Amino acid sequence: MALPQREPLREPRNCGALEGASMEAPRMGNLYLEDPLLQGYLRAHLPAQVFAEVNVDLERFGARLRDEIDFLDRECELNPPRLLHFDAWGQRVDQVTTCPAWKRLKDISAEESLVAEGYKRRYSRWSRVYQIAKMYLFMSNSACYGCPLAMTDGAAKVIEVSLCKGGTARSDRFCYLKRPGVLSNICKNLSVLSPIPLFYANKLESHIHFVPVE
Repeated sequence: MALPQREPLREPRNCGALEGASMEAPRMGNLYLEDPLLQGYLRAHLPAQVFAEVNVDLERFGARLRDEIDFLDRECELNPPRLLHFDAWGQRVDQVTTCPAWKRLKDISAEESLVAEGYKRRYSRWSRVYQIAKMYLFMSNSACYGCPLAMTDGAAKVIEVSLCKGGTARSDRFCYLKRPGVLSNICKNLSVLSPIPLFYANKLESHIHFVPVE
């Protein structure tokens, strides 16, 4: 009995891939100019002169997000932090390694005064609104760098309120904060304007650590 003959293989249909079809990558625009709700809110709630100045800076910052920060965000996503528990000799090191793009985001956050803006008070009570608007734009393209910035902002605010009330550390665990000038020095470094030096607050095991970033 003869075996049934197989049908000859058919050539694959041309679906475009064989001809090198490609798509244009999406391009991000100016996040501030493309957010009419944010612009409208600021225009409605800020004094006219304050809005005029803030509007110019946020438009500039939106362009920087598009031209520089978006690339850094992508680099951070492709190169996530790595935790090394032990070195080559078996010694416990617990070292976190981050990519250069993450470190650059640290510099930019200080250059743009993302934390310090709320403490300079150059726009009086409206300074906080301006700061949060800028932080809002930064959060969407910063590879979650806004997380340590938020902890830093919170730590600076708590210390600032404590200084205004003349308070000191109540717990023995924070007895070093009772030393003269320690709180004011930490607050100054937490809300620094220049990239170097810069402190940030790191929450670990329910403790707040103030870490100088190198």
